[in-house]
Amino acid sequence: MTKKEWTTEKIKNLCLEGLAISEQTIKACAECGKEEVDNGDPINTATAADVAVSHALLKHFETSKIPAIVHSEESGKKQYGTNPEFLIGFDDIDGTENWRRSEGIMPYTTIIFVYDKQKPRFEDALVAAMLEHTSGHMWLAVRGEGCYFKKKEWQNFQRCETSGQQTLSRKTAVRLDLYAMREDPAVITALVEAAWVKDAGSSGYHLAAVSNGCSDAFVNSACKGHEFGAGYLLIKEAGGFIVDNKGLPYNKKPFDFDEKYNIVCTATEQLGRAILAKMK
Repeated sequence: MTKKEWTTEKIKNLCLEGLAISEQTIKACAECGKEEVDNGDPINTATAADVAVSHALLKHFETSKIPAIVHSEESGKKQYGTNPEFLIGFDDIDGTENWRRSEGIMPYTTIIFVYDKQKPRFEDALVAAMLEHTSGHMWLAVRGEGCYFKKKEWQNFQRCETSGQQTLSRKTAVRLDLYAMREDPAVITALVEAAWVKDAGSSGYHLAAVSNGCSDAFVNSACKGHEFGAGYLLIKEAGGFIVDNKGLPYNKKPFDFDEKYNIVCTATEQLGRAILAKMK
């Protein structure tokens, strides 16, 4: 198929089918899926289920014949088609440690996103989809069409938006990636003193939670591209505010799957400016 034949609707369905495949694959792995595998990274561990989901999703995209370069956290980069026109990225299991040690208690997600350029800016994000496996809840965003949320028991997606929180107080739900921010103790301390700070162990989940109002903000000084690549579109389409730690917007910045980003994502610009002031 050419790019013209790959409508936004087809791409949206391709991503949602991928999330279903990830869920089926993890269930099929069962307890064996929790076995650690050597991925060459002593810090970010991987399990047999991470690898199985990666292989299943790569096969899914290859079979679809979408002309794309596909980036996977566990399997690297693959090209499908002689003239790839899309960039697809996915995180097999974001929150692997939650899956491995706390299945059914802590959140862990599968993230899939599509950009319609090979060397995109963040504003070129077209579709983002995320499944939180513990609850079965899903998020979906389409450029220019909004952000949508679906609980496991719901038949259909419903349009969602951020909490609308404008002020920073002890009741403001701010989420941090404490491990990624371990070299920024002063920022952590400042935000802990100013807000209700938590870390659920999955950046993908934290990004999605801002988009539908479960959290008011997410701050991360080293957010991985395979998390933020989707989270950016979810929050943007939900009406949120997204900048770096200097207050600069991301829409015109180049997206790189392998990059890490310093992000401040909030329900409103007013809250974002208040958090930036506190961080400084």
